[in-house]
Amino acid sequence: MKALLTALALVVMAATSASADTVKCTRSINKEVGKYIKTVQKNVDKCKKKTITKGENGGLLSNCTVAAIKAQPDDKLEAAALKMKAGIAKSCGGANKTCEVPPGDGDDDLAAINWAIGSCMNFESGTGTECDNPIGTCGDIGDCLECIIDKGMEQAIDGLVYDQFNSANFFPANGADPQKRLNKCQVTIAKNAGKFLLGKQKILSKCWDGKLSGKVTKFDAASPCPDADLSVPNKSVAKINKLEAKKVAAICKACGGGGDGDKDQLCDAVEADIGGGVMPTLGDIVSLPYVCPNVSVPPNAVHPAGLNCGNPDVDTLQEYIDCIDCVLEFKADCLSASAVGDGNPGAGIGYPGECNAGTCGNGVAEVGEACDGGADSACPGMCSSFCTCPGTTTFTFDETPGASEAVLEPLAVAVPLAGAVSLAIGEEVVPGAFPFTIEEVQLPGTDVAGLVTICPFLVNDPMFPPGIAGEGVINCTGADLTASGFIEHPDLGVFVDHCVSGAGCDSAPNGGGGLFSLCVGGIDDGMPCGVGGVCTVPGTCTGGVFVADQPIDGACSAPNSADSLPAHVGACNSPLVPAPGVTPYGAGDATLTLAIALDIRTLGDPCLPPVTPGTAVAVIQFTTGSAETGIMDADATAGKVVSASAVGVPFSCPAVLTGDASGASIVGAFSALDAPLSIFTLDTATQIRFTAE
Repeated sequence: MKALLTALALVVMAATSASADTVKCTRSINKEVGKYIKTVQKNVDKCKKKTITKGENGGLLSNCTVAAIKAQPDDKLEAAALKMKAGIAKSCGGANKTCEVPPGDGDDDLAAINWAIGSCMNFESGTGTECDNPIGTCGDIGDCLECIIDKGMEQAIDGLVYDQFNSANFFPANGADPQKRLNKCQVTIAKNAGKFLLGKQKILSKCWDGKLSGKVTKFDAASPCPDADLSVPNKSVAKINKLEAKKVAAICKACGGGGDGDKDQLCDAVEADIGGGVMPTLGDIVSLPYVCPNVSVPPNAVHPAGLNCGNPDVDTLQEYIDCIDCVLEFKADCLSASAVGDGNPGAGIGYPGECNAGTCGNGVAEVGEACDGGADSACPGMCSSFCTCPGTTTFTFDETPGASEAVLEPLAVAVPLAGAVSLAIGEEVVPGAFPFTIEEVQLPGTDVAGLVTICPFLVNDPMFPPGIAGEGVINCTGADLTASGFIEHPDLGVFVDHCVSGAGCDSAPNGGGGLFSLCVGGIDDGMPCGVGGVCTVPGTCTGGVFVADQPIDGACSAPNSADSLPAHVGACNSPLVPAPGVTPYGAGDATLTLAIALDIRTLGDPCLPPVTPGTAVAVIQFTTGSAETGIMDADATAGKVVSASAVGVPFSCPAVLTGDASGASIVGAFSALDAPLSIFTLDTATQIRFTAE
């Protein structure tokens, strides 16, 4: 019995020792990665900064890549890489602190330390450099991590930031403006980008260290970091958000965004003076066009739904900041995840698929791609230039006050909108531009002012097949849509010409009398005359909603046509006139026509279909750009007293093409003459906004 107990004790001691060694090994790998990342960032940034501020290193940023620095005689990066590998061998290589081939002398088992993965997990599908060396010993882990870190940091510091700067501002002569201040802006961007990347990686590394140490009361054993942090609220997430806010504020302040006083991670100004009368545009800071890499932040507690970074047309400082924020988050998440291995989902350890997302356009359907070029088995013949297949996106309205609503002017009545519609996306019209259709749908009704219920319906437009209420196009690259059949600009406008006074336009003394009628002439000039109201002779009641600002053609001559509606007898209305667009499509812009019926019913009506017979249907143009409408007087003078306008928000194309429309906002605007509203008629201008959750 004594011998048996002794044997059991030895087994327990051996198991405890092995377990302790395994923990030491995994923690060491995580820590060594952090040290090497810091060294790479410090050396590359130092070299790059001297290049753009002092013209050193031959004045060439290409002399400051990770590979170029490693090739220099006084290189510090190669020594740092060797130090990282030595640290891993010391903790994982058994008694002789050496990663042997084959493993021996107590080397930690690869499966036990989450590295029995066959080959290095790679990074961004091997773009440029393949990080896929075989993993047979703990020594191979160091080679794998050196490759991933070199590649990730090169892209983050060099490709994302320094290489994109406008070189006209490099090493400003005699410190003259605007070069001096623009160069300072560039240095601020690089400095804060690096601080954020290192800071987030350090926070994640600390979280992983606590988790790997087995602190089960502080870190969830089954979740990845930062989700594993059990503090309430999550301290790791709070620290990352604080880092993010500091970075945004610093860049906004130095580069023309006016700072971020309200700490909402948005610049306070569109263009602000950065000193010396310098108010930079994005083109002064970086070379345009600027394309944000199409990578995605893995879903985690910082971004529960993940975050797509892709934007082929970054053209504002805020879009640029959003881009580098997103990409740096992606790099930090993937570099930190590589430090703890792969293949143990039960412990929250799994290299995110987003870190190896496919390279669209290389003809191989990879992680994150539905198809790619000829590799289109998922959607034969319809693989898009975004490596997606045609599909359906659900546009669910954000019900936050003001997010989705119809506003009627001049009453300034806002009708909230709710519900969801489906956007069926089709095959590309031209590369980068996708048509879509919207189905008929009944939207939830809204009680207005305790008087009536307004029931919005998207109804069939006779121009389209049964069941289709509208058609549009999402332009993901700013492609030219000339001759495509779709609206060619995202800026839209529709106006109506309404003759409201003069010899042929409701000119009888005290005649007409709409709710917003005004007296013209006499001592009551400009005063309301009310419904059926009286104006002092020779004043006349316009019967409309505003007074013309110059003499009117009393005969209401062409191109107007006679208006026989009772509220404006003798007045003349022209057809709707579309205003030409002035701005080309940007990435993610969309335009569409949509048939809408705003069915006014008794208070509390459940809004069940069908639409009440006789309800007018408006076919409205919507856009993610700008929409404007107004009522003109007879000579088309743009003195619009009744008008409405709104500006939308473009789609994120990589997201919406895979089913996520969140954040996009489409707006429309239209005018109506003699619109019936309860007991009176009214000239109105209306803007409608739908914002996706």
